Amino acid sequence: MAGIAAIQYKFETLDYVNASRFREKMIKLGIEASKLIGGEGIIVYPENVGVFLVLESTNVNENEDISNALKKLVIKNFPKLISIMLTNATAKWTESILIWRSKLMLETYVKTFEEVAKKSGCYVVAGSTFVKFEGKVRNISYTFDPGGKIVGVQRKVHITPPEYELGLHPSSIEKIKAFETSFGKIGVAICYDSFFDDVVSRLRKDGAEILIQPSANAELTWDKAKEIWWKGCYNMTKKYGFKYGVNPMGVGKILGFQFEGVSSIIDSEGKYLDKAEHHFQEDIVFVDKI
Repeated sequence: MAGIAAIQYKFETLDYVNASRFREKMIKLGIEASKLIGGEGIIVYPENVGVFLVLESTNVNENEDISNALKKLVIKNFPKLISIMLTNATAKWTESILIWRSKLMLETYVKTFEEVAKKSGCYVVAGSTFVKFEGKVRNISYTFDPGGKIVGVQRKVHITPPEYELGLHPSSIEKIKAFETSFGKIGVAICYDSFFDDVVSRLRKDGAEILIQPSANAELTWDKAKEIWWKGCYNMTKKYGFKYGVNPMGVGKILGFQFEGVSSIIDSEGKYLDKAEHHFQEDIVFVDKI
């Protein structure tokens, strides 16, 4: 028996200021998801799950917003960040901070989800993180096999306005491709990418049978967002005939960002195979037979 699990993770500041706590939380969720699907299959985390590792070993408190958190980092590390800004030709403090923290963030992210894959015995699509990749800060998603080996790295092509403001850069459509698993090829379209035919059609042409849309919606309340959300994974799964559409969403509040969403798994006809009950609570949705 094998299945698919989509983790609706609740963002919390305390999970990020300490690498060990982040690791423990992600492993706990992964093992719980693995048990639900019988120890084999695919586990998917939401977009941005690794982004807030930028806070690791900082003194950010639970109720602090991004402006105050960034101000602390800039004041404490001003000479280093000025040097990074000059070297990387950027005028954005957020981009320079992400470049500076990139190596540590990626190391923690990769080591954590390697372990999640090994302990769960499943393929793991590790949501996404913001790190310097191929010379620029990008939104990227790693996929691991059950042995902890990286079997795919997807870059986000269609960047949202808030991501541009933070200093992120879009990737090329030519970088989009499907990844092999023991349960068929998967296509990862990071959040906004799943609304665009150029990305989704490319994944389908490359043989993807399962469409995966790791998401984190911090721009609209779920009451407003759900009116347009069907245009993403739900619509594209039916339109291109994917066997399954998997959409894990982040929820909770961190650095002043309020994330809301309802995670779901659907079939090729748009039937909900499982769906989260709430748009604000942690949950795991799953199917145990694929």
